[in-house]
Amino acid sequence: MRVYYDDYGVFVKEHWLPYDAPEFPREDPPFTVTKIYKGGKAKTTQYVRVNLSLDIEATTVGLFSAPYIITVSLNRPNTNQFFVYHMRNWQQTQALLDSIAEHYKLGKNRKTHTTRSLICFVHNLSYEFYFSRFELDFDFGKWGFFSKENRKAMKAALKNGIEFRDSLALTNCSLEQTSKMYTLHKKIKDLDYSVQRNTKTPLTDNELRYINEDCIVLNEFCDTFFDKMCMQGEKPPLTNTARLLLRVKKAMLSDGFNKAEVSLIQPSAVQILKEQQFLFRGGYVHGNINYLDEVMKCIMIDITSSYPYSMFAKYYPVSEWKLLNLTTQCWKYGQEPSDVFSALYNKCCKITAVYYGLHAKTEHSYESVSKVMEYVPYEDDPTKGLDNGRIRNAEVVKVMQTELDYFIYQMLYDYDMVEIEKIEVSDRGKLPAFLLNCLAGDYKEKNKLKSTGYKDTPEYALKKADVNTYFGMLVKAVYSELIGYDGAGWTEGKQTFCDMQKELNERFLSYDWGIWVCAHSRYKLVEFLTRIESIGGHVLYYDTDSLKIAVTEKTLDDILQLIVDENTRIRKENEQNSFLQDPAFYGELGDGIGEWDIEVKDKEGKAELVQFKTLGSKRYLYEVNGEKHLCVAGLPKAAQDLLPEDCFTQFSKYGFSFKGEE
Repeated sequence: MRVYYDDYGVFVKEHWLPYDAPEFPREDPPFTVTKIYKGGKAKTTQYVRVNLSLDIEATTVGLFSAPYIITVSLNRPNTNQFFVYHMRNWQQTQALLDSIAEHYKLGKNRKTHTTRSLICFVHNLSYEFYFSRFELDFDFGKWGFFSKENRKAMKAALKNGIEFRDSLALTNCSLEQTSKMYTLHKKIKDLDYSVQRNTKTPLTDNELRYINEDCIVLNEFCDTFFDKMCMQGEKPPLTNTARLLLRVKKAMLSDGFNKAEVSLIQPSAVQILKEQQFLFRGGYVHGNINYLDEVMKCIMIDITSSYPYSMFAKYYPVSEWKLLNLTTQCWKYGQEPSDVFSALYNKCCKITAVYYGLHAKTEHSYESVSKVMEYVPYEDDPTKGLDNGRIRNAEVVKVMQTELDYFIYQMLYDYDMVEIEKIEVSDRGKLPAFLLNCLAGDYKEKNKLKSTGYKDTPEYALKKADVNTYFGMLVKAVYSELIGYDGAGWTEGKQTFCDMQKELNERFLSYDWGIWVCAHSRYKLVEFLTRIESIGGHVLYYDTDSLKIAVTEKTLDDILQLIVDENTRIRKENEQNSFLQDPAFYGELGDGIGEWDIEVKDKEGKAELVQFKTLGSKRYLYEVNGEKHLCVAGLPKAAQDLLPEDCFTQFSKYGFSFKGEE
């Protein structure tokens, strides 16, 4: 056994099994959840309040990986004494976990109808589960395992009462970033992963300290989880979205909101599955096809809190959906009949439309071929009318769209004829006050923490995560398949529409509200994009709420003035919104919510020109004041520290690579 104090004053007792006798910390009062079921039966779950975490280190050789050390850590909540255990095989690990379960008396007591469980945090559980699924004694029953998709385990319980939970699903960031945002430890060092190790490889004291740190960070996160993420009387959430839903539900009940109002506008399970596939589009992310692989001078702008702004300032469907009786179902571009015109400008609309002779009339390609219901390219078009998965032209395109997407089509496409199969309409109104009050409170608290110097604290991290989670809460998916694991392999069980509908009936937020949040944000982005290009600018790249704009000496001043004028208009509009009148939405933080902000500025606060190059969606490189920034889907930001001097030349359609050891 080794004993030491780490760099943060934490006392660590490091054990090697099976040589050292295990020591277990004293538990705090449990986190208790009692549920009353039909017939008045009460079932209680006590989550033992001891912080527990597990981590493995593995060596990869070619296509194969194998763990060489397994680490488990325990500590009493909110204390600085940690018991760390190292094992070199899974048998020792199971034996330790069984000892922990026995010590804390985990399991079911049938006389008292009480179950004692202990949560063990694992960061990116899917990785550890891949190695442990055949080695540890898991409970693969209905309640012991949870996964949203294949190979993405979020909960995996052992038969002894220890419940593995994925901390990544709650923080949505790497372990290093989790340490910076949620814990006292600031994890900045790591192992040299280029060294191949096995279960007999001796490890240095420094290597072991880095390994211990992984678990200590998770133990400290466990304090944040129970102290700030859980709600008394409710089960500990699996995801950040589930956590926020509990808090918003409490606000709904105290506000006296009638959940039946939501059922009028909530699509059925069958409809939501269809809307998930064809109506929901997310953000608009793409690169300008005419400027791919070219180095350009540009300015970078983004919308301040685009999705929260849409929730506060825009309209949403608030009444039962009704079918519009159409006087005619076909018309040419811009020749909508009066009844359709009125609906488009005064109602929320769900439109099923077939476009004939569709052609992009700008440099930009909007519609994703993966979201259309039917797509027929021109026979003589070798590219099939596509720009990296986005449609530039087509003989026939059948889509589901909101009225906002219909307007975007008019901005970015010409077409010979549109045929409307059906239009459903709902009255326009604001989102419920209980929801906006919760969002406003979190948004203002986030701003306050940021402006008063608490940006690098767990409190700020939680508030920022909360604000970013409201949208995800609205578009919570409906799953037609239940992903499981039976001990031999992944299983997919079809969920009946009846089961899906039961889950939907418990919801108090409409899925369609989330669709309109995205649609409003896309419309705002595209509408401003077209205005920029109408005065001679060229947008090189767009990503949900941001634009990268190529500028010249001739166009720069005009574009900057356009931004100023638009922000003035938005601010005046916000002054009429009761939720946005509070100075906390503006003030010391610069541009207000919904306004366009210049991302890169010089010392005087003016727009800084950056050297920019994109290869398409989620692939771009830029340089400002000699500092290079790389964004490539799948690569961590730290990869930009390895960029060579001639990176703008190497970053091209012909290839761009890092060595494995890097």
